[in-house]
Amino acid sequence: VLVKSGPVAVLNGNCPPGSMQARVTISRLVFRATQPVSVRAVVRNVGTVPCDYAGYAVGPQTIGPCGMISMEIENSAGVNVWPGNVAYGCPMLMGEPIPPGGSVVAKGSWNQDQGTNQDQDTLAPRGRYRLIIGRELVFSITLR
Repeated sequence: VLVKSGPVAVLNGNCPPGSMQARVTISRLVFRATQPVSVRAVVRNVGTVPCDYAGYAVGPQTIGPCGMISMEIENSAGVNVWPGNVAYGCPMLMGEPIPPGGSVVAKGSWNQDQGTNQDQDTLAPRGRYRLIIGRELVFSITLR
């Protein structure tokens, strides 16, 4: 499946549960070594009140450790290989509103590195992984 839709959690959001829905697309389910795993999401406020999230005042929003919605990669054992347990220095993010019915586009990608301190800049082993967007939407991907 290359497209999934459903509720997502947004970074520092003051949103009522279920009010933020995303339609997330990926380009493929099988990736060659060093081929970026690219993700695009349209995040919509389906609630009845404005919803704030932490994001950029101008320009595109991002998906990932410093993005408006999270992106995590887990290996077949359920271990978070990206972003892993590392500290990120994120740019200044501001409280940005999405009005009821409004939407925002966000993009992100994973370059297949392992995000842990000792393995940074080392490609993840070939195999099956779970790509998790906004803590809720899960894609099964394979690295070959």
